[in-house]
Amino acid sequence: MEKEIRLKIGGMTCAACSARIERVLRANGCTDVSINLASGLGIITPPKGVDVGKITEIITNAGFTAELITDGNDSSEEKQRRRQLIELILSCVLTLPMLVGMLLSFVIREHNSFVMFLHNPWFQLALTVPVQFVIGRRFYKGAYSALRHGYANMDVLVAMGTTAAFALTVYNMLFGSISGMEGMYFESSAVVITLVLLGKYLESGAKRKTNDAVRRLLSLNPDRARIVDADGEIREIDIKQLKKDDIAIVRQGEKIPSDGYLTEGFASVDESMLTGESMPVDKSVGDFVTGATVNLSGVIKVRISKVGEETALAGIIRIVEQAQTSKAPVQRLADKIAGVFVPCVVGVALLTLAGWLIFSSAPSPSSGWETAIMHAVTVLVVACPCALGLATPTAIMVGVGTAARHGILYKGGEYIERAASVNSVVFDKTGTITVGSPKVGNVLSIADTPSDIIRTAASVEINSSHPIARAICEKAKEDGLPLIEVSGFAEEGRSFVSGNILGDEIKIGSPRLFSISAEISDRINRLESQGSTIVAVSRNGEFIGAIEVSDTVREGSRQAIGKLSEIGIKATMVTGDNERSARYIAGLVGIEDVRAGVLADKKPDEVEALRSGGAVVAMIGDGINDAPALSTADVGISVGSGSDIAAQTADVILLHPDLNAVPDAFLIARRTMRKIKQNLFWAFIYNIIGIPLAVFGVFSPVMAGAAMALSSFCVVTNSLSLRRYR
Repeated sequence: MEKEIRLKIGGMTCAACSARIERVLRANGCTDVSINLASGLGIITPPKGVDVGKITEIITNAGFTAELITDGNDSSEEKQRRRQLIELILSCVLTLPMLVGMLLSFVIREHNSFVMFLHNPWFQLALTVPVQFVIGRRFYKGAYSALRHGYANMDVLVAMGTTAAFALTVYNMLFGSISGMEGMYFESSAVVITLVLLGKYLESGAKRKTNDAVRRLLSLNPDRARIVDADGEIREIDIKQLKKDDIAIVRQGEKIPSDGYLTEGFASVDESMLTGESMPVDKSVGDFVTGATVNLSGVIKVRISKVGEETALAGIIRIVEQAQTSKAPVQRLADKIAGVFVPCVVGVALLTLAGWLIFSSAPSPSSGWETAIMHAVTVLVVACPCALGLATPTAIMVGVGTAARHGILYKGGEYIERAASVNSVVFDKTGTITVGSPKVGNVLSIADTPSDIIRTAASVEINSSHPIARAICEKAKEDGLPLIEVSGFAEEGRSFVSGNILGDEIKIGSPRLFSISAEISDRINRLESQGSTIVAVSRNGEFIGAIEVSDTVREGSRQAIGKLSEIGIKATMVTGDNERSARYIAGLVGIEDVRAGVLADKKPDEVEALRSGGAVVAMIGDGINDAPALSTADVGISVGSGSDIAAQTADVILLHPDLNAVPDAFLIARRTMRKIKQNLFWAFIYNIIGIPLAVFGVFSPVMAGAAMALSSFCVVTNSLSLRRYR
């Protein structure tokens, strides 16, 4: 798989622009292309042998700008926004006298020298030229670039409309057709440009807020790190100079500079900026700590294990950016419409021109031409497809950012759309509903001592990665029991594990696999009914003992299941554990549908059974052992952590094990989809209503410009309301 390229793209004004870039890149062999109009971010997977320079050249040749994402991009955005503000202020200053003159003409009927001065065509021409051709040069430049490359965008509509109004007024000036305000449309072209600039400025400010999530994550990185050098001296370095295996010293209240392992001291770490979890996490020597989290206790030393793009924070930023840039399936309709929208609008404007020329009852041919041209101009101005292009990406960006603030990472827009439709959730038990750190309790021994049973079982289980195996091995370590060399280890899909110890065949697995006395069986049944898992041990086919292993229910699990029920989502627990233990744990958290004794390779079948029954299923597991089931579900949700974020393959990742994030993931997805549908509805309705009003002469160019600016701003503002989710 080729490495993806992340670019900041400039020059896009509407959905037609982003669609154009995607088409051009795909035509040049790029298989995976996602261009976000709202953020200006492009994530592209180029074909083999094609570098960044070639991709930027392709985009530049298509009429846009492209630069590799760097830390300095944000400052260039600020410069661009300041330039926008300056141009807007100048445009307002130059346009205001014409607007005042137009308004005063409705109030003051008799001749007034001040009003007459404001209506002077040469005075208005002097004010309009800088607005039209200096401040408004961006529209001509964008229109020329678009037409030269074979497509039409918003700039084409604005340039055509305002130029027509300007040219018509100049024509009337030269041929003496101006009387007072009659025949003068300088204020129309100037006000339209000013309103478009105002809309774009408000829109850029609102769009900037949609990208707060990535900006906030980037700001978490510390600038400096304090390390111990080879001579034992402590020195401060730039964070970019930090290398693997450096020993960093972190004082109380400071950020941990990068991912690593605690080598000295004890830390209470605030991970809320990454996981959304407010409670600090205790860390001791040997524990993994995540870069950018805050040490709340004394001085600690950390051996750095990951730097730069390898860190958990970098992984989270990549996931958030990819999700914000990706497109939900619902956007496909808007993209298809945007691709043909502008040419269709030009066609409607020409038909409007012809219709008013044919059916107009104007007193003279010249006034008929003026009326027809102004109505055609209004059509061009009112129909700019900005709102349509922003409807989906702005909502996706804010939804992804809001989720990230709550420790939830969506891998893309399509998963938000799927998560919004989920009505059934399948939970794994161990490590998901329970803490995943089981402990050994009672040991039932028949032929050997309890210590011998633990030692024998641990010697075999040391080769397994299952949590129960780890619990048994940990018990042997705690009791100081030396392990015995094992040969011929085999693992039969968690039915049992086996190995040879000193010539004896040892098997460890479910008690149902062995012949056990009624008395021992009753004791096992009682322990299982209390939620414990029982592991039986046999030697050469003869049962020699059993080990009780129990896990604790994860805090907040019952509350999370209750929330899911409230929002209409059914919870199911699928586990390889025995029926009694599974039902006991399920009862503690409020799950009624329990499917026990299901081995890892059979869990996908249970998920598929629910899907075949018409349910939209989300599977929640640890992301590794449950990978087949996660990939089978409509949405795979992994309970992850900062230490293994890069290895996660699920569609949605929960950065904190608190299951209360599960209903949040679905609620945020539902609200995001609701905002997308609202935005698309208003974008379509705006054009459905606005274009006919322009065609039939109800709207003036100034009214059209105001409506166009307002539509885009409203769409972005509506998306931003998602940030209020708590």
